[in-house]
Formats: sequence, structure tokens, C-alpha cells
Amino acid sequence: MIRYPQYRRHLVWAGWLVCCVALVASSSAERELWQLVLSMGVAYSVGFSVLYYPMLNMLNDWWVERRGFAYGIV
Repeated sequence: MIRYPQYRRHLVWAGWLVCCVALVASSSAERELWQLVLSMGVAYSVGFSVLYYPMLNMLNDWWVERRGFAYGIV
């Protein structure tokens, strides 16, 4: 995030999309545990990581005076 700050917004949208696709895929997992592990365990965690870290970086930039309050909300 520090090296390429221009991609933060794109990564937030991509992470959100991966999370949504993982939730839909997990709802269609039928009787096989590996499908659920792959969708919720791997895809959702990767999507949430891609979503969360750029948001934390943006939080540092946007909130200067009330940073503790903003981190408390997140």
C-alpha cells in the first residue's frame, strides 16, 4: 500500500467483490467439505485481507485528529 497508493481504491473494490463471490459460492456448496473450505476458508479470507489493509491505510490518511476513534469504530 505504501509503494503503490494509487491502487488502494481498486483493491478495496476487488476485495469486496471476492468476498461477495465467496459468500455466494459457499451458499451453493453441496455436501462436500472441501467446497466450503475453499470458498469460505480461502477465498473469503483472501478477499477480506485485500479489502481490509487498504482501508486501514486510507484511515490513517483521512483521520488525523480522531484516529483512535476511527480505529475503534473499525
